[in-house]
Amino acid sequence: MDWDLQEAVAYHKAQGAPGAHSAVVALLKEAQAACGGALSPAVVGQLAQGLGVKDSFLLAVVKRTPSLRLEGKHLLQLCAGPNCGRRTDLERLARSLADPKTVTVELTGCMRLCGKGPNLRYDGRLYHAADEALLRQLLGKEERS
Repeated sequence: MDWDLQEAVAYHKAQGAPGAHSAVVALLKEAQAACGGALSPAVVGQLAQGLGVKDSFLLAVVKRTPSLRLEGKHLLQLCAGPNCGRRTDLERLARSLADPKTVTVELTGCMRLCGKGPNLRYDGRLYHAADEALLRQLLGKEERS
């Protein structure tokens, strides 16, 4: 791997990390890209050590930044705006289908795409006209014929 963790930490510390939130997020995004699209607990630990912060601090930043994700954990966000939330009960279905160890299900504010709803976002990718079949497909729970 061409990416060097210590070099990246030193660069982002010079940009203001860990005090500057944008520098921390930029470092985490860089690490995520270098790690194949998801942050492993080991890498988060190494980054925390390099920045002189607790792992829990970086995990909180990851949790609050939609484009960041931990290895093995997917994020399913359901639009809870007045139109999408009223037209479907996807939250109940998503929570019953999703394994909480591998998928975080959360409601968001209006995604502002009411005419195309119900809307959901899975690992940062937006889907329109969401229904049970789409949820089952995304969560790997397709019914067998």
